[in-house]
Amino acid sequence: MNKQREMDFRTPLFISYSGGRTSAYMVEKLLEEYSDQHFFIILFSNTGQEHDKTLEFVHKCDQRWQERYGVKVIWLEAIVHPEKGMGTRHRIVSYETATRFSDIGDETPFAQVIAKYGLPGPASPQICTRELKGAVMRSYTRDYEKANKIKCYTAIGMRADEPKRIMSEADRARYRVVYPLYHWFPTEKADVLDYWEDQEFDLEIPEHYGNCVSCWKKSKAKHIRLVKEHPEFYRFFKRMEGLHENTNNKEGYAPRRFFREERTVDDLFKLAERIPINVLPPTDEEEVGGCNESCEAATPEALGLADEA
Repeated sequence: MNKQREMDFRTPLFISYSGGRTSAYMVEKLLEEYSDQHFFIILFSNTGQEHDKTLEFVHKCDQRWQERYGVKVIWLEAIVHPEKGMGTRHRIVSYETATRFSDIGDETPFAQVIAKYGLPGPASPQICTRELKGAVMRSYTRDYEKANKIKCYTAIGMRADEPKRIMSEADRARYRVVYPLYHWFPTEKADVLDYWEDQEFDLEIPEHYGNCVSCWKKSKAKHIRLVKEHPEFYRFFKRMEGLHENTNNKEGYAPRRFFREERTVDDLFKLAERIPINVLPPTDEEEVGGCNESCEAATPEALGLADEA
């Protein structure tokens, strides 16, 4: 039995921290208002393709929460077993040792996931979130629950203005998930932005740089803007396309493509050459394509909970 838990009669609650403003706001509110009820375990799963400023933001939040509340962020990354039938596990890293998006070698967690499961994208949308976030955190939480002989809930950062991403009441109970920003202290995006404007630090990147820097869920306009501003963001997936377009693909199927409308990295670069940046909509007016300033797993499969019933 964990000695800290043995002497602590509060209810343990895992927090899925994505590294964005919304989930950081959720952590702040939970620590500030619910620490008398819950023993919080904050988990950040690094995919290796987040912007460096995202990792800096997580690090600053981590330092702040340790100083104010004595609670640290547990930094995790995937351990991918190449053998079929062996699930993704976790390893504990730190701000200093976490994989950076400039690391494009085969040893990175994202590259190992692609080598086993193939390219993520519209045809296989759950691969990256499921294996690099959900499965990693579930590996940690399962070990914790087993060691402490307890079943815990997980707090997920879906806001009150994201009702379509909220599980049904039955599924919330089945998979032990809570949505504090929806049910406990209803919060919308404007509330989150207002909060961070008043803090001593913020996530110092434009919205379209958020999450994995070249995430396939981002809109075409965001990708064109990113290609023009930072073509180096696409080095990793350019390399992965060359190595794994047919990895884990069914016989007779077309090669997998990472981006929408069957586009490759080269296709995006050609689009960026043709389309002037001044005709693109401002990033805050672009249609949200499923990847905004946080990339929270929303389904039991993506959360690594599908086998938990």
